Amino acid sequence: MTPRCEPIRSLGQPKISADRKRTRFSTRVTQGRVRPQSSPSEGFVRSRRFRTSRAEVMLRAASRAASFASRRAALSSPDKALFADAWAPLAPCIARRARDAPARRARAFAADASSHPLLSDHPKRLEVASVLHARPWQRIAIPSLVSSVTTTQKYPVLVDGVSCPMAGVVDPATAYDRDYAHLKLLCDHFIVAPPPHGTTFFTTNIGPLSMRWERHTEVCTYTFAREIAGGDETEILANPFGEAHVASSLVPKPWLRSMPGGVVSATHVSLVEGDPADGWGDTSGDTGGDLHTASRAPSSPARRSGGASSAEQETAVALLKKVKPLFNHSEVITGSSLDRGRFRAYSDWRVHGDGFGRIAIHHRPDDARAFVSSAAGKATQRVIELDKYRVLALMGLPFAQALSRTVDTLNEEMMRVMDAIGDAEKVSSRGSEPGHSLHPNAQRELLSRLTALAATAQKLSAVAHDRFAASAAYTELVNDRVLFLTMDAIPAVPGMASFLQDATGPGARTCVAVQRRLDKLARSAHLTANIMQTSLSVEQHAQSNENLAQLKATATTQLTMQHNVEGLSTVALTYYSLGVLGYLAKAASGTVGLPVAPEVALGAAIPLVWVAVSAAVRRMKAAAMAEGGGH
Repeated sequence: MTPRCEPIRSLGQPKISADRKRTRFSTRVTQGRVRPQSSPSEGFVRSRRFRTSRAEVMLRAASRAASFASRRAALSSPDKALFADAWAPLAPCIARRARDAPARRARAFAADASSHPLLSDHPKRLEVASVLHARPWQRIAIPSLVSSVTTTQKYPVLVDGVSCPMAGVVDPATAYDRDYAHLKLLCDHFIVAPPPHGTTFFTTNIGPLSMRWERHTEVCTYTFAREIAGGDETEILANPFGEAHVASSLVPKPWLRSMPGGVVSATHVSLVEGDPADGWGDTSGDTGGDLHTASRAPSSPARRSGGASSAEQETAVALLKKVKPLFNHSEVITGSSLDRGRFRAYSDWRVHGDGFGRIAIHHRPDDARAFVSSAAGKATQRVIELDKYRVLALMGLPFAQALSRTVDTLNEEMMRVMDAIGDAEKVSSRGSEPGHSLHPNAQRELLSRLTALAATAQKLSAVAHDRFAASAAYTELVNDRVLFLTMDAIPAVPGMASFLQDATGPGARTCVAVQRRLDKLARSAHLTANIMQTSLSVEQHAQSNENLAQLKATATTQLTMQHNVEGLSTVALTYYSLGVLGYLAKAASGTVGLPVAPEVALGAAIPLVWVAVSAAVRRMKAAAMAEGGGH
């Protein structure tokens, strides 16, 4: 048998010795440079750009040989036959490698470029760029059953007698640790590697289910998808919301019961192929991707004229009769066309006995567009988010209603206080002494009531502002989901978009109105308290001035009396001093003798004694004031 290398020699290629072969195969071309290897065993060392094996090297040699042979103009028939027989087993490999060559070159270029960055990135560039791919859509095959559960660890809190939903202060790190531990418990049950700690989005397959876990600021959502295939498909789809058929039935029940926090939304979704007899109509109303136009575009002339034809009404009656058993024959069932007529969704938006809501999605049977599983996953995810966000948007409505009654009570208290102030001012304007008709204790009592009222209003406003702002944001998300789903009405069937927005729109406006009333009450109470406090301060200053005037008059009287006492004291001291001097003068005239009579001597000494006594009194007064800190 002719060896495989013989055709190469027969086609004119010179024979290569074993040493030259080793040298030839031990060479690698890397970035335009020929790099020989030191030994034959090193000839198959993985190069820098490509991970080359021995088989790949042989395939390259064979490809070069085939190319060389094809370029020869003169080939005899025996040579052609021999070439074909020898290289026929390698032809599929050569063709596959030629087909994959552009992709390999692109991967090699990307790897080389990433290893040698030319640009200096902003520290946040990669983080921001990855946001678009942080939470990709889930691909869901048709038919499938989907179960979604959304929980929160924020509970209602009483604030001055008003129950505020989702206001409980929970440590974010502790809340995340609880959610992560619960997710890890489920992964351990199905022997699946959990995500690293700190992750907020995770998808994996657990047994027969595909799971999607995402965590937001206030809520945490699990979504389980179960593909229906096999012999049980007919039985399961006949009752898709049965307890044994839903996707959540394959999750351990103890794990479901022990989910951290409380459930705010739970939904079962059935995704099946639609019935051609349901009157799907045509897709002539496709707007080519314009969401705003598609959400408003009518799909039939009857709807453009404002009503449905008799045929459409009969089709709608038959359609609702078919889907009613899925919703326990609920009287109100809404339906809409999604994704420009590609899907139809039906729901009664009620919580059923198992604690889950129900949504049925039918795929258009004659849909010829591509990426069905991606479109089905996107539609399912957005419908689930529509149910989740409408619950969160309406979470502030009961709080707003209860808060409205509290605002009414506070307004009545405010009016009573202001009436009391007004009555006091009227009495003061008629009296002879303005400003003194209301007792200071009564003024302080009114001021205390105003301060307490302002503090209560301010505290309620601070708590309500966060909840109402969240409700407004969730309402915007509901509107966005309605817009992204390009919802269109099904003839003679109540529409989903109008049904949801008729509830979320007024609810959001109620929250805004209550917030404004509460802010106005807080500002009015604060302003009235400031005015009352200013009035009380002015009156206190007036009383202080009166007290100072009285003190000044008293001090003047005391000073006058003091001067009088000083004068009297000087007279008394002078009198007693002259008496002593009189005794001395009489004694001296009787013994020694005086040139004048003692009475004349005493009379002449009166001014001198008076001056001496006055000087002594002043010195004593100055010394006393110096010791007491006076001037």
